[in-house]
Amino acid sequence: MFAERYEFWFATTVNLRESTRSRDDSYGRNLILPTFEHRKLSSIDHDSIQRWMAELGREGYAPATVAKAHLILSKVLRSAVRARRIPTNPCADSELPKTERTSSASSVARRWPSQRRRSIRITG
Repeated sequence: MFAERYEFWFATTVNLRESTRSRDDSYGRNLILPTFEHRKLSSIDHDSIQRWMAELGREGYAPATVAKAHLILSKVLRSAVRARRIPTNPCADSELPKTERTSSASSVARRWPSQRRRSIRITG
């Protein structure tokens, strides 16, 4: 069952900051498990994943949130492939929602306001 694989994957994932671990578990429990927890791993296919992502979008989740949830689902299913529970990862070749990209300059300016102020002083 998917829920067992999720719990195993989550318990054995290493090298994550505590904040990342908490976020990933929240995505798993709130966005992934409600749809897949009682499903056999072999019953999860490409079409069911596409339907799930489309439903998340219709429910109002941001494209970046849907993409992150898909990434976590893919990691769980990749662990099932490695454990030889399923032959391939059904998340492969999923059509992800388009996310807005910001320019790297504005992204840096938002993350480090002091850098932005410094560049304004230098150029202005």
